[in-house]
Amino acid sequence: MSDELDRIRREMHSVLQPEGVRPDDSLKITRRTFIHGSLVFGAATVGQAFAWWPLLNTLDIANAAEAPFKFAWISDTHLYPRSLNTRFVDKVVRAAQEVQAMDPPADFLIFGGDLAQLGKIEELELGVDLLKVITIPKH
Repeated sequence: MSDELDRIRREMHSVLQPEGVRPDDSLKITRRTFIHGSLVFGAATVGQAFAWWPLLNTLDIANAAEAPFKFAWISDTHLYPRSLNTRFVDKVVRAAQEVQAMDPPADFLIFGGDLAQLGKIEELELGVDLLKVITIPKH
């Protein structure tokens, strides 16, 4: 068994690092350092992206007293049928309520897409029903 494992390791090593091929020392970075840095950067990026996610909220992007219009934006609802997952449904209900409660009200809503996760009829119908609460024009 041990001989077989040694043979497999040698074969893997020869594929991953062919004979005579060595890393370029001028780069001054090891594979371990590269992977560590990539993981840290990736974790920080994901952390920043998801730090905003639970803050489903209405906010004023620009505070201009003379703005000609005000709009609301909802996007990426990815609805499943209620029987499968209510988390996304709850987020859409909350978003619709917050848009409806805007004071002063928005002039229109832009829906940015991805209403339904799989595009099934029941998912699309659920999305339409949930967005009916919003009475401003929808685009």
